[in-house]
Amino acid sequence: ILQSGETLTNANLRVTELADPANGPPTINADLWALGYTNAASPLNGAAESQAYYYNGPADPSAGVGAGAVRALIQDNFLIPSDVIGTGGPSAAHDTSNGGDAALLSYIQLLYTNPSVIPGTTSLILRLNYDDAAYSPVFATTPNHYTLTTGENANAKPTLTLSTQVVPEPHTLAILASVVFFSLRRRGE
Repeated sequence: ILQSGETLTNANLRVTELADPANGPPTINADLWALGYTNAASPLNGAAESQAYYYNGPADPSAGVGAGAVRALIQDNFLIPSDVIGTGGPSAAHDTSNGGDAALLSYIQLLYTNPSVIPGTTSLILRLNYDDAAYSPVFATTPNHYTLTTGENANAKPTLTLSTQVVPEPHTLAILASVVFFSLRRRGE
């Protein structure tokens, strides 16, 4: 919930990738998409929701999730095949790029202008998907998928970090300007 005069100035998503000893790297990139939002107290993530959110391909024509929401590409090639961690490798964090940060910030700022969004309750829905509609990962075969931690991982949950800045209201700026002006005037007299 933003306080009076507070604005969002930055957004960043971090996910943690784990080593995947059983499977080779995919041969395709994964893109980060914003799908919309939900006002459910606990966002649903069952089979029905998974199917509503699922998509492979470079452009998702589906409507956004939530009134007034759109689906938007946040970062092309968020993950690439060379990111995959082989057997025994240490986990690695992946953050949105500067361009991804800017697109994510813009998307979230638009949500704050949506009258159906309830600050402090609404959850943003983000998705990573393969950028080729024909790619179909098959588990236990090579090549196939990226292995990422989820919200259930106690040590490395996906993290959305938002930065804010308080902008003084216009009448506060006028008062401060008057004080500075009068202080400078007194010193010069």
